[in-house]
Amino acid sequence: MVSFGEALRSRFISLRRLNRLAQYRNRKIRDQVNQERAVVEERYLQLQNIKSEIEHLQKEIERCYDFRSADEHIALVPLEEFYANAPANISQEEVTRKDPHQQHLARLNWEMQERKNLVGTLLEREGRKSVLISDITTKEHRLKSLKPKIEAIIEIAESI
Repeated sequence: MVSFGEALRSRFISLRRLNRLAQYRNRKIRDQVNQERAVVEERYLQLQNIKSEIEHLQKEIERCYDFRSADEHIALVPLEEFYANAPANISQEEVTRKDPHQQHLARLNWEMQERKNLVGTLLEREGRKSVLISDITTKEHRLKSLKPKIEAIIEIAESI
């Protein structure tokens, strides 16, 4: 027969074993929960990063839509005049009629060439103008120097 003390000891050992087993299971479940929590937190952080990136890209898209180019304020010649007067290597009619962006670029290119030509013409004419002005001033000086001589001749002619 088993004595009361041995039965108590046996039950106490069983309780300790069951307690250790429960603690082991708790630790294992806690580790599992921590691993799952780490995965969830990592995915949540990725989600936050992606949301932030999407927001940044949307702001960038809005900024692009709101962008106003400096060339929008340039008065370009009408399309008919552009296609009539621009050289074929600039107008590239078969391409620019289909693509508005290429058309705009070609018109800007031709406008720039035309303005450069006009600046060259302006400089040439300003040079001619300055030559003519200097010629006129030399003739005026010559005429002014002739005036006293003519007056002297008139006085002599009147006295005769």
